[in-house]
Amino acid sequence: MWERQTELFLTPMLRLWEFPKPTNDELVGGDGGTDTELMRLLPGWIAKGGAEGLMCAASPDGLGIALKVADGNARALRPALAAFVSQLGYDLSAFAEVPLRNARGEPVGAVSNL
Repeated sequence: MWERQTELFLTPMLRLWEFPKPTNDELVGGDGGTDTELMRLLPGWIAKGGAEGLMCAASPDGLGIALKVADGNARALRPALAAFVSQLGYDLSAFAEVPLRNARGEPVGAVSNL
């Protein structure tokens, strides 16, 4: 059953590989968005963030990943992505830590992947 559901989901996604990747990554999630920066740091990847801390991405060789932050806050996505893809051999060390700032813009901590 899962094979059929996977096929139904992936078949349209695989057709994306038949077309050249757009060169305007910032049109996906805005300049500085996690999905935009992921595509800039890992050339050939496609990525799209969603609501409530969701991120889906696919590599040029067909690897697909989806991450969901349980509390819905997207600030943990970058460290989680860095930790996850590093185990797959990709370098997203730029995502390893997200600074936390107070209302005055002062650093008060960080979210990191230890």
